[in-house]
Amino acid sequence: LAPAVLSDPGCVGTRSCLGIGMAANAPLLQNDGLAAGQAATVLGVLSEGYSPEGKVEGAGDQRVSMVPEVAAQLAKDGYQIVVEKGAGIYAGIKDDAYEKAGCQVVARAQVIQKGQVL
Repeated sequence: LAPAVLSDPGCVGTRSCLGIGMAANAPLLQNDGLAAGQAATVLGVLSEGYSPEGKVEGAGDQRVSMVPEVAAQLAKDGYQIVVEKGAGIYAGIKDDAYEKAGCQVVARAQVIQKGQVL
């Protein structure tokens, strides 16, 4: 628990004292330096390079670093997200799900070029 919580004698492990359930409407990344009126920070989502055919032994991963639900929240918070075509396919996520969440689905080279954070 945070020191402020521990020093409050009236706060004894209640849900509100612990902050449980209070963050649902808060921006995902508070105090990240994203100022209103400035260009959005561009987040890039790349494919993990999974090879189900076994062409590359031991390479890649079926997971994807960001799911559309998280991307939608980040877009709502002012971020721009670019996703590599097919990045989520082996995780069961189609490109149109990312597009519906407000992402741009582009080629790998474009994600690397545009993304400020990959």
